Amino acid sequence: MKKVETTMDDDLRPEYDLGSLLVRKVGPKRMQFRGQMETQVATLKAHGIDLGTLAKDYDILILPENAEIDDELFDANDAVSLSKHLKKSGARCGNTLDIGVNCPTLDRRSNDLWLGLVWILGNAAWPFLVSVVANMFTDPVKSVFTEGKVHTKGKVHVKFRWRQKGGELEQLDWQGDGATLVEVLKILHKSSEKDAA
Repeated sequence: MKKVETTMDDDLRPEYDLGSLLVRKVGPKRMQFRGQMETQVATLKAHGIDLGTLAKDYDILILPENAEIDDELFDANDAVSLSKHLKKSGARCGNTLDIGVNCPTLDRRSNDLWLGLVWILGNAAWPFLVSVVANMFTDPVKSVFTEGKVHTKGKVHVKFRWRQKGGELEQLDWQGDGATLVEVLKILHKSSEKDAA
């Protein structure tokens, strides 16, 4: 019997391989990953951002992309726009202005979108988040940032953080295209529904 050589012929670029995403649930590096996330939460507290207290008022927090680093905070203009559109959609969303953290807004001039650090504090937030982000990349009428055009150029830079039902911290750091991000968010939303059930 001859050995048949199989090759995958798809257009998925290696950087979008879902198996290589920074979401860890099992495996030997799980404890190291958890320790890293706990350090990030401690850094947020040092900036005056207490997730436990804020979870009572918000389901989503849009924070500065550098909030997990011990540095001067700055909001990205795109992140501020994302929080506005999440609020407009009905989500209980807060940003630095809402929670009393004073930081300047950075207006980048590029095709890339910088959506900051997105903390999902409640499962009710997932449908709003998926809907608003999907509209950015699929619906020219409802597109958030591109004045009636679908955003297809440049990369999307965003960090997502959330807690699983058992309290485990999870993360996804994304630098890639928007359409694939939407698909990944849909998968995470379905996963959160299963956890809640």
